[in-house]
Amino acid sequence: MRLIASYSERRMDIHGLSEQIRIIMKGTILTGDFNATSDEWGSQSTDRRGTSIMSDEQEITKELYNYFKDLAKAPEIDPLNPHDIQIKTEFREL
Repeated sequence: MRLIASYSERRMDIHGLSEQIRIIMKGTILTGDFNATSDEWGSQSTDRRGTSIMSDEQEITKELYNYFKDLAKAPEIDPLNPHDIQIKTEFREL
């Protein structure tokens, strides 16, 4: 498991989470105190930082979705492979 924690002071420019996509992999937990507000987190308003983080979150979510979607694809069944035929037959019998 990989844990990434970030902190961004209010007076500093926020760095996009999208820069961290290259180090996000299965088992990664991304956390941070970005000194941002967003109504999606229960704040009464959304500031510029909150908008930026939500945009980056959507980009990261899309990247992770595409990564795991490719991993979850069913393998091709080889109609000439006896093992594949057995699995297909037993699955149909369920």
